Amino acid sequence: MKNPTLQSKSTTGSAAKPMHVAVPAKPAIFAEPAHDDIARRAYEIYLARGCADGQDVQDWIQAERELRKQAMTAGRPRIS
Repeated sequence: MKNPTLQSKSTTGSAAKPMHVAVPAKPAIFAEPAHDDIARRAYEIYLARGCADGQDVQDWIQAERELRKQAMTAGRPRIS
């Protein structure tokens, strides 16, 4: 007994059409902080640490984290 073989059906002479899928834009509350805002906050963190060099990357990451969190909570209604 032979195994049945599945054959794909195709329309004669037509190529496969690409599928277009709409991707929704990110909501404004999830927008990335602006480069200048991150730089300004990182500099503030640097000053608060007493201008100690060597932690610029950590300052930048902390600034990004703070500004993202601030943007996320700004879009939420406050519960009283």
